[in-house]
Amino acid sequence: MAPVYEIFSSWQGEGLFAGRKQIFVRFSGCNLDCSYCDEPASVQKAASLTPLSAVEKIKKLSKEEGTRFVSFTGGEPLLYADFIKAVIPGLGPGFSFFLETNGSLPGELKKVISGIGVVSMDMKLPFFCGKALWLEHRKFLKLAADKAYVKIVVSPRAPLGEFERAVKIIAGISRDIPLFIQPESSGFLKIKRGAPVFGPYKKFYEAAALRLGDVSLLPQLHKIWGAK
Repeated sequence: MAPVYEIFSSWQGEGLFAGRKQIFVRFSGCNLDCSYCDEPASVQKAASLTPLSAVEKIKKLSKEEGTRFVSFTGGEPLLYADFIKAVIPGLGPGFSFFLETNGSLPGELKKVISGIGVVSMDMKLPFFCGKALWLEHRKFLKLAADKAYVKIVVSPRAPLGEFERAVKIIAGISRDIPLFIQPESSGFLKIKRGAPVFGPYKKFYEAAALRLGDVSLLPQLHKIWGAK
């Protein structure tokens, strides 16, 4: 059993698969408390669901929506790694699995990594989450390296030194790991039309491009689209 906040189909609005239709399995609860978080599932408690019930709902949506690409998201999905480990084989062959995680629970990642195709790992700057997670992030990324891309949320006020430390960790594992720099939506969406949209974030891109070979600057597109 796990608190599944919702299971729905929509278009991915972040990172490597932006614009791709997916089935989202969103869990409630999170082990972090980031200042920019606006996801209700992170703090609201959902009703518990069995793995079998989740499998049935996903299969039904898959037929209705024409996609077999499943994203485990949250909140923090790795709080329920055993649940995910049960759902994956229950769906059987033909499905692809995507994990969206804050990258702070390497021990839980070990339980599911063999069944996950791609890991979207957030690296949390202490400026936003109130504590340093450098050790956890390094361990996590080493485990997920060949399946992972990294996302770092920034704002114009985020310390460049913290960002550079995160980039150094990524580069120390592989300079080929894709990095998506994601402007904090609450500030980004308030930029006036005609203003230099990406100007305040240029310093982060330039710092990352010095060490990494695949860097993108990408806002949360679903917020712009008005999608879920």
